[in-house]
Amino acid sequence: SWEVLERALDGLDLPVQETLRLRDVVGWEQRDACDALGLTEAEERALLHEGRTALCVAVRDHLAAPPWPDPPCGTPPLAISEHLEGGLPLQAASDLERHLAGCGHCADRLQWLRGISTLLGMLRQPPGVQADPELHAIFRRWRAGRRLRLWHRLLAR
Repeated sequence: SWEVLERALDGLDLPVQETLRLRDVVGWEQRDACDALGLTEAEERALLHEGRTALCVAVRDHLAAPPWPDPPCGTPPLAISEHLEGGLPLQAASDLERHLAGCGHCADRLQWLRGISTLLGMLRQPPGVQADPELHAIFRRWRAGRRLRLWHRLLAR
């Protein structure tokens, strides 16, 4: 039901939620969403992956589908999301396409991610709704915190 999807979307962290709303619900292009949210394309794709995966899990739980196991082939789930968004280099995308033709697990994951994106596009969006003006400040703090954590990890080595 739509309530399951909407409830799961509302339960996501704000950066993930707003990225999904702008890209999948409202239908913005990647460049526009990144500019509005102050994200790099890689950060935006990672947030889309996190959000779509969480929504897939929520819908699968609601449908009493078995949980997603780790891919037996070893393909990182993020690579499938990157492929969906066109974020893989040409050769890697070609290799993944060949892999998807023979790996039911990864092909299923791609279909679920694509389906969630499509369903989000069908959610009701009141006309004229824009991102909260406070959102930019939240994203700036979030990005700054991520950068600091990266530097702390690098310096701890």
